[in-house]
Amino acid sequence: MAEYLQQLPLYHASEHARHINLFGKEINKGLLFDRWFGGYDTKWKVDKLSNNGAGKHPLSWLEGECGNQASLERFRIKQLSLINQLDGSALSATLDWHMVTGTGEAHPLENGFLWHHNLATPYLPASSIKGMLRTWLTIWAPKTFTKEELLLLLGNERESDTSQIGNLILFDATPLNCPELTLDIMTPHCGDWYQQGATSPGKPNAVPADWQSPTPISFLAVKKANFLFSMAARDDKTRALLPRVNEALAEALSVLGIGAKTAVGYGLMQPIREGQFAAKNMLRDIKQQVNERKEKRRNEIKRQSMSVNRLKVDDLEKCLQACIDNKAKENLNKGIAALVHCALDENWVSDERLALSQMIKVHSLWHKVKKKEKAKERKALLLQLEE
Repeated sequence: MAEYLQQLPLYHASEHARHINLFGKEINKGLLFDRWFGGYDTKWKVDKLSNNGAGKHPLSWLEGECGNQASLERFRIKQLSLINQLDGSALSATLDWHMVTGTGEAHPLENGFLWHHNLATPYLPASSIKGMLRTWLTIWAPKTFTKEELLLLLGNERESDTSQIGNLILFDATPLNCPELTLDIMTPHCGDWYQQGATSPGKPNAVPADWQSPTPISFLAVKKANFLFSMAARDDKTRALLPRVNEALAEALSVLGIGAKTAVGYGLMQPIREGQFAAKNMLRDIKQQVNERKEKRRNEIKRQSMSVNRLKVDDLEKCLQACIDNKAKENLNKGIAALVHCALDENWVSDERLALSQMIKVHSLWHKVKKKEKAKERKALLLQLEE
């Protein structure tokens, strides 16, 4: 693979080469798999078993992790923020074993793979998720929803006379962390029948027979991965059904699986209920971050309308709120006394002096000293502020 990539028409000047790292850990394997396949010989033919003279498969270099963790993290935050804004639902799941997606995609090895163009990782398209969910709800668990609810969620079947779009919005499922890829092997024992049986029925070389040679075929698969499934609704009635849809999706993933070769155990997943990648925990963190940003923005707008004196009171209040104990608050007493005398000497307006007095009473210990004379004096100053 290395020799092949070095023959590609890429820039070799130093000012360009520093931006291109074809053999780095975070290389876009999806781009190389789809566009720069390196398994051709000098006559542009592909040996599907061994093509580099060392007994290795031309895709063996793809094994291992793929994608960039920072990019996946940013994408996860954006997706969860969207779901939070739409008041939707999310589910995170981990693979039981291997998974295959996109085997029907065009590729020189005739075994494609579905890559996310931006993340350089495998992903599950929303159409596949919806198909699996419909199969589960109509065949395997038909009593989960009524016919009316199912019609509301998924709409009509394609062959129906009347058409109605479903109000359930499903999004592509993307990895939560860098997936690990591997090469698996399937061995069809009747390859000639699979290839020629439909066009040449009855011929000796086109029937399922035991004299045909088994042909091992390697294909790319996901070995380990955690995926984020997310959904939203077009109306309030459908939104009320999302928790039940979420549970149904978890059951379908654990029983049916998703992707290709599910009949032999591929694509089975189990929901992640606890820990860092649990959907409920990630959504909770996103909501907290959103609320913090909104609160920060409200404070910024509020401060823009404040006078200079009112800003001084607000800053002192924040310092007092940040104190973790009474001793820390007592250390701010000098600053409070200075601000009180400033308010009285400079004739602050009544609203500003009242805000200062209320802040001192609620958040500070300045007026609660043990010495009676000093406490009486400070309370008198507070009364002057409130006049």
